[in-house]
Amino acid sequence: MIVVMRRDAKEQDIQHMIKQGIADPKHICIYGGSYGGYATMMGLAKTPDLYKCGINYVGVTDLPLMLGATWSDFAYSDFIRYSAKRLMGDPDKDEAQLKATSPDLLANRIKAPVLMAYGGADVRVPIEHGTRMKAALEREGQHPIWIVADGEGHGFRAMENQVMFYGAMEKFLDQNIGH
Repeated sequence: MIVVMRRDAKEQDIQHMIKQGIADPKHICIYGGSYGGYATMMGLAKTPDLYKCGINYVGVTDLPLMLGATWSDFAYSDFIRYSAKRLMGDPDKDEAQLKATSPDLLANRIKAPVLMAYGGADVRVPIEHGTRMKAALEREGQHPIWIVADGEGHGFRAMENQVMFYGAMEKFLDQNIGH
C-alpha cells in the first residue's frame, strides 16, 4: 500500500499511521519539490530513523544562500525585500538560526539514501543548492543519486527529462523501500 501525505504532515502524523497499521515503518520515504525538497532534507536530518529514503526535487538546501543570492529570480523580489526576513529570518540578525535550519549544514545527521534532481538552468533555486547538499552528504560518506537536467529550470518540462526523472525515482524507491 502506498500512503501519500500532505507536505505539511508532521512526524507525529506518520507515527500515528504506523500505530494504526496504515503505514509500514520499513517502507517510508519522503519526497518533495522546491520547498518540499527543503522539507525532505530537513525531515531526513530531524528524524533520521523515520525515513528509509528521501527524494529532493529542485529543493532549497541552504537558507543563507537563498536569502543572499544575487543571481536567483528571487534576489531583488518584493518577497526577499519585505517578507523573507519576517518569515524565514534576517541574514544579518538570525545567522545562527538560518544555519541551524539549513540541510546542507545538517548532512551529518542524514542516514537514509537520497536522490536529488535539479535543473541546470534553474533561476528560482539555483543548482548551487544541490551541489552544496551533494558535497555535504559526500563528506559524510553518503553517495546520493544525482540528476541534473541541462537546460531545465525550476521543474522539468521536457518530456524526456520527466520520463528520465520519474524512471530514476521508481528505481530508487524500488531499491530502498520495495513494493
